[in-house]
Amino acid sequence: MKGEKEREQRPGLNELASQEFQVQGEVHQLVTFLNRNLKERGLIFGMSLGEKGGFVITIYDEPSLDYHHRERKEFKKGG
Repeated sequence: MKGEKEREQRPGLNELASQEFQVQGEVHQLVTFLNRNLKERGLIFGMSLGEKGGFVITIYDEPSLDYHHRERKEFKKGG
């Protein structure tokens, strides 16, 4: 599992949390939904197969995409 985690980690991403869940169905669609709706706020979700046969969901934050940080900067420039 360590090799998978190293492969998934990209420069500029900070892992916030990771947990394995025993779920079935369209889990990939849930991850896609979360990414589409929360990426501009600096959150990115990853999914991989876990050691116990479930899915590991990992939450990353990408500081360069931080919605709140970007808004504060724009506010200071304009005011």
